[in-house]
Parts: sequence; structure tokens; C-alpha cells
Amino acid sequence: MRIEQINIENFRCFKGLNKFNVDGKTIIIFGENGYGKSSIFDAIEWCLTGEIDRFKQPGKGLNKKVIANRQAEEGEKCSVELTIDEVKFIRSFRISENPRESIVVKNLSDKIIAQGKENVEKYIEENIANKNTNKKLLSALIKRSHLLAQDQITDFVLRDNPKDRFNALANIMGYRQLINMAKNLNKVKNNVNQYISSLSQDVSTYNQIIDSKQKEKVEFNLIDFNNQLNRLGINIDQEKEQVQSEIKKKEEILLDSKSKLDSKLSQIQKINNPVKELSYNNLNDSLIHLQSLIQKDREDINRIELLTEKINSENKDITSKITNIEAQNNLFVEKEKLEKEISILDSEIKEYGFLEKDITEQLNQIEHYQNQLFYAQTHLESYLKDQKTIEDSLRIMQSNRLYIEKSKRRISRFNKYLSIFNPLLDNERESTSLNNLNDAIKEVYSYVEKNNKDKVCPVCSTEKENLSQTILDNIERNLYIIQKNSNKISKTNDIVKRINNKINDLTKSISKINNEQKNLKTNLELAKSNIDVVSKNALFNNELFEMSYEKITAELKVSSERINEFNSMKVKYHTITTLKNKLNKYPRTKRSENFLTESDLQSRLKTLDRRKSFLQKQKENKEKIISDNESMFNKNNQILFMLSDILPNDKKDVTIESVFEEIRKERNEITVQIDLIRNVYDTYQKLIKNSSVESSIREYNEVVSKKKKEMENFTQEYNMIDEFRERIYEQVGDKASDLLNKPDSKIQKYFRYLNPVPNVSEVLFDSPNPEELEIILSYKSTSEKSENKINVQHSLSSGQLYVLAISVFLAINEEQTVSKLDFVGIDDPIQNMDDVNQFSVCDVLSTIEKQLIFTTHDWDFLKLYLKKNEHKSDSIQVFLLENKDSLVTNIKKVTFNN
Repeated sequence: MRIEQINIENFRCFKGLNKFNVDGKTIIIFGENGYGKSSIFDAIEWCLTGEIDRFKQPGKGLNKKVIANRQAEEGEKCSVELTIDEVKFIRSFRISENPRESIVVKNLSDKIIAQGKENVEKYIEENIANKNTNKKLLSALIKRSHLLAQDQITDFVLRDNPKDRFNALANIMGYRQLINMAKNLNKVKNNVNQYISSLSQDVSTYNQIIDSKQKEKVEFNLIDFNNQLNRLGINIDQEKEQVQSEIKKKEEILLDSKSKLDSKLSQIQKINNPVKELSYNNLNDSLIHLQSLIQKDREDINRIELLTEKINSENKDITSKITNIEAQNNLFVEKEKLEKEISILDSEIKEYGFLEKDITEQLNQIEHYQNQLFYAQTHLESYLKDQKTIEDSLRIMQSNRLYIEKSKRRISRFNKYLSIFNPLLDNERESTSLNNLNDAIKEVYSYVEKNNKDKVCPVCSTEKENLSQTILDNIERNLYIIQKNSNKISKTNDIVKRINNKINDLTKSISKINNEQKNLKTNLELAKSNIDVVSKNALFNNELFEMSYEKITAELKVSSERINEFNSMKVKYHTITTLKNKLNKYPRTKRSENFLTESDLQSRLKTLDRRKSFLQKQKENKEKIISDNESMFNKNNQILFMLSDILPNDKKDVTIESVFEEIRKERNEITVQIDLIRNVYDTYQKLIKNSSVESSIREYNEVVSKKKKEMENFTQEYNMIDEFRERIYEQVGDKASDLLNKPDSKIQKYFRYLNPVPNVSEVLFDSPNPEELEIILSYKSTSEKSENKINVQHSLSSGQLYVLAISVFLAINEEQTVSKLDFVGIDDPIQNMDDVNQFSVCDVLSTIEKQLIFTTHDWDFLKLYLKKNEHKSDSIQVFLLENKDSLVTNIKKVTFNN
């Protein structure tokens, strides 16, 4: 599969559409450094892979601004089209802020075969890539195996570390699947190793658990435990749950009995000592006596309450009579006060001399005048300012109109002067023609002098005596006329220039004044509009706007004082009306004399209060006695009720203290039995726990045995995987070394031919560690008969490194199993090479059977290659790049003969 056509449009330094018809076997592109040679390989790489290796940014995609032509307009297309075996690959985007890339595959009839990134990649994988190629690495592999760019020349030899070099070679030579298998096995091995470590950790953990369980066992006396069970009547041979149930049941019965006894003891302990010395029957007799005393005291309280109610009723009647007398006296005091206030206000109102209806009318007039004053005070400054603006604008506009008319007359006058002087400048052209004619005459004179033709005119062929002198006379006369015209034209030109400058100055001045007129007109209209708005307001008073600001302020102060005065009068009229309305509500009768009656009533009230106080004290004493007796009755009654539940009938004549001692003794006996039961239960729990621990230890021992067996099996698998993986790396390493280090390998052949250094025996490829590849040189010393091995980085010149890089690349291209593409591209292969190396490279390039595309900046190398390949000139195509301002301006295709 070879490239037949390359079309590049607005890509890198290629402006517009540029076409390369590359259907030949060898394509050579010549151009100076910076003329766009590398951009051609960038275009091929981008079209096939969507990437350009040398423009990659870590973590980002390809920046479209880098590859788009810098002079292309927004909206224009940036594209590369490759025709390979009658199929066109087209990758493009429209130049914009956020361009969208398009990729399509078409046949020669422009019918779409595949479109879109995923579909095109799938097409390339199915039709271009070989079956065993790693599809994820396809783009990088095509770049490494088919295109050798300037930035790649020494990367494989110098910049790649041994691990990267090994991976690159494994990809290109088809060992990637085997390497991937080894890597996957390494992951499996690591996982197995981790699992073995986990199993070992589990075994250690279970052993620690077993040791810990052994320590959990509890010691106890089994013989004593059996004796205790026998005393309790419990059979130990029963089920574990049955034994525990019987023990718990016996404990619950005893605890219930103890709880009841504790409750009785607690209740008896609350009884004080005097009561404890009584029996149940004695306590009951004392309660009956207390109840009779409480009943007698309650009857005395009822009598006291009846007497108190009678006193309260009489007290209420007397208080009501006193209140009525006081209320009547207060009404007459308030009425006299109102009459006095009304009299004072009447006298003040008569002094004003205004009726109430006149006050409102006067107040409205003064308030309207005050609003006019406020309006004038607010707008006076802007009103006067607008009036001044109108006057100033009209005056300046009139002055400007006069100036414009005067300037236009001056311009008209200057234009008349120009109409006079401009025809004089036409002589300048005549002078130029005369000058040219004089030069021609000088040429004729020179011809006559050189050819010794002094009688026949070479122009008109007429005979003329003393021809040379006649020509000289004509030349001098013309020079005089030219000089005279030149002085005249120079003066005229200065005059015209001064007139034009004045016309320009006047025109600019007119334009400036016209702009000023527009601004003045706008200000004039705005000021008129403002005055019109102010004057049309209902509060506008022309007389006020003719006053000064200070006069208006003084008028405002006077109006405010008048308004306050009338408001005060209005308030007084309102107040006197309100007081008269209030006076009408008071009774019209006169005050009566009730002083003696009220005094008697007050004396009677004091007597009743003394009686009431005495009765209240009597009642409080009785209530306190009842409360104390009731408290004692309730307390002793509760004790009696409690004893009725505790004491049997035969103990009701026995003292409470004796009963308490009998219950306490019974409770102590039950406590001893409960302690025995609990001791038995705790010992039985120890027995159960020890049995459970023994069971757990047996289970853990079984788990440990299983995990140890599993660990042995996984250890065997781990060793097998490790051995198999080592064999893979040995096999790959041997194959790579065998292929690269064979004397007849392509790399050795190319390097021996391209590098005519006698002391270098061969290039060796060494794999010191898995997945690593070193490149070294073997030097043979004739004196010591020994072989020295040195890393190429420390032994070869830059030219030799270029030779080695090209040797590796050409060998890889021939051996590659990446794709079906049958071409090789090399960007300027003779950088840093001397003449001998260049001659060798020329020979090697001539032997390549695939389609060869290479660029060069060296014209001599181009001629050398063409000379050495004259026999196959029909298959060679040469393109010359022309460049200006870093843009390809022309692509010139030349034939072999050119």
C-alpha cells in the first residue's frame, strides 16, 4: 500500500491548497531549512493517526492552533488528504475558536467508506493494520515504523531509557502479545504472592486466637459443685438448658420471698419509735380519739364564718354609701374647673378678632402662598441658570454664524487662486518630458562621437555640417529651459501648498464650529424646555421668581409664623368647643352638705374591722389545730393500713418492734439460700464456658490445617508462574538479541555500510534485565587482542549516531509487522554527516525497494542522488519548495533532466 497523492490545505506553513502527486517509487522534496519539509511528514502523521508526536502536550490533545496556518482566515478549512491504493483519507477542521475535527475515508469516486473517529480507526485496523498488531498502540507504531522525523533521529538510540527502548522494539517486531502475557503473568504472580502472604498472616492470627482461647479457661472445684447441686436437688446429667432453668427458678422463688420481706421491713422502718412501742389495737384506739377532736374544732370554725359574713355584709353597705358621697363631690369639683377653663379661652379668642370660619379661609391662603415660596426657592437657581444659558447660546451662535460665513468667503477666494496656479504646475510634466528628450539627445550625441559620424544625423538621416556642435547647442538650450521652468514650478508649488494648508485649516475650523453650534443648539433647546416646565406648574409665581433667594427665604419665615399663629387660633376654637360639650354632660344641681353622715359611717367601719380581725385570728388557731390533728391521723392511719397487710390476726396485740425482729430474722435465712444458689449458677457458667472454649479451639485448629494446605498449593503455583514468566523473557530477549546481533541482520549490514570506521567491529544489543535493551559498540584492539564494549552514548560522534539511528529505523521498517503500508519516510537524513557518510546514505537509499519519501536541504546531495540513479529516473519525482515569510509560496515539480 503506497501513497499516491498528498493534498495539504492551510496546514502549518502551507497557505491555501497545495498538491503533491507522489505516484512514483522515490519522492524527493527539496527546500532550505524552515521551508516546510518537516510539515509534510507532520501532515502524513496527522492524517493517519490524528496526532503529531512532536507537538504532544502532557494530559492534553493536539492544539489545533499549532497546526493551522497563521494567515488563514476564520472559517477557512485546514485539511490533509492522502490517497493510498485508490482510497482517500481526509482529516480536516474549520478554523475557529473551538474547531471540530472531521475524519472520513472515500473511494476515488468520492463515495464515503467510513466516517467519524471510531469508524475510521476500525477501517484502518481492518484494512491497514496486521492482525497481530496491538490496536491501542497502532498510531504510535505507524509513526515509529514508517516515518523518521528530525526529532526521532536519535530518540531510540540516546533519549529512550532501556525499558522504553525494549517496549518500542517489542511493539514494532511483533513481540507485544508475548510481552503482555508476561506482564499479565507478573500481575497474577503478585496477586498469588499477596494471597500467600494473606494466608500466612491468617495462620499466624488463628494461632494467636487459639493461645488466647486457652487463657480464657476458668478453674473451679468440680466435687464441691456436685455436692451443692445435690443439696439443691438438681440432677447435673440433664440437658444444659434444663439445669440452668431449675437453678434460675429456685433463685427467683427465693428472690420473690426476700423482696416481700424487704418491703415489709422497709415500711416498718419508716414508723417512729413511740408508735413502734404500740400494738395494732392500741394504734386503732388513738385514731378514733383524734377523729372526734377534729370534728369538734370544725363546728367552731363554722360558727366563726357565719359571724364574719354578717360583718362583711354591713361593711359593704357602709362602703357603698361613702363612695356615692365622694363621687358627687368629685363631679362638682370637675364641673367648676371646666367652667373656669372655658371662661379663660373665651377671653383669649375675643382678642384675635376672627371668627372660626374666617380662620380656615385665611390659613388656606397663607399655605398656598407658602407652597409657591417653596417652589420658587427650589427651582430659582436652575431657572436663572437656564435663562443665562439661553442668552449666552444665542449670542455665541450668532457670532459663530458670522465667522462661518467669513471663512467660507475666504475659502472661495483661495479656490480662485488655486484655479490660477494649478495650470502652472502642468508645466512640470512638460519639463519632465523635455528632460527625457534631453537625455535622449545626449545618447545621440554620444553615439555620434563614438562612431565618428559628424555629418549625417543618426535620427533623421539628413546631412548636417558640424552635427556635434548643433546637438550640444540643443542640449544647452534645453537645460536652460528646464532650469528656468524648475525654479518657477518650485515657487508655484510652495504657493499652492500654503493655500491648501489655509483651506484645510479653515475647513477644520468650520467643522469644529459646526459641532459647537450643534451642542449650543442642544443646550438652548434643553434650557427652553426646562423653563417651560417650571413656568407651567400651578405653583409658579412670576413675581416670586424675580425676587432674590434671600428675599424668598425671609418671606417663607414670615409665612410659617403666620401659619403657626392661625393654627394656634384654630386649636383654641376646637378646645373650647370640646370643653363646652363635656360641660353639658354634668348635672345642673348644686352641691349638698353630707359631711356629718360620712363621718359616722367611717367610725362604724372601724368598729366592724376590729371585730372581723378578732374572729379571723380565732379561725386561724382552730384551722392549725385541725391541720396538725389531721396530719397525725393520716400518718397513723397509713401505718395501721400497712400493718393490716403485714400482721396476722394473732399478732395484733403484739408490739410493732417485736414483729419487725421476727421478719428480719426470716429475711437473713433466705439471703443465705440465695447466695448458695448464685454460687452454684456461677460455677455452672464456668463449666459451660470451658466447654465452649474447647469447641472453638478444635474449630480454629481445623481452619489452620486447611489454610496451611491451601498455602502449600498456592506456593507451588507461584513457583510455576515465576518459572514460566522467566522463560518468556529469556525467549523474547534471545530472539531480540539474535535478530539484532546476527552478522547478517539488517541493522548490522546497514551500519557497517553507512559507518566506515575501521576500529568499530559491530553494534551489539544487550538485554541485561527483563524488559530492557542497551545498545553498545564492540571495539577490537589489535595489540591486546581483546574486545572492548562501550555504550554508544559515550563512543559515537553525532554523525555516527545519525547513521546508527537510520540503520535501526531502516531495519525496523523492513522487519515491521505493524501494517500493510509499503512506504518509508525520512526527514532530512544527512543532518550532521560528512561527505563519506552522505555518499553511503545515498547508496543505501537507492537500494530501498519500498516507496521512499525523503526531504533534503542539501542541493549537492540532491544532485548526487539523481546522478547515481539516472538508470531509474522514470520512477523518481522531485519537488522544490519556495518560501516567503515562513509560508510555502510555490511547489515546483521538476523532471529528472531539470
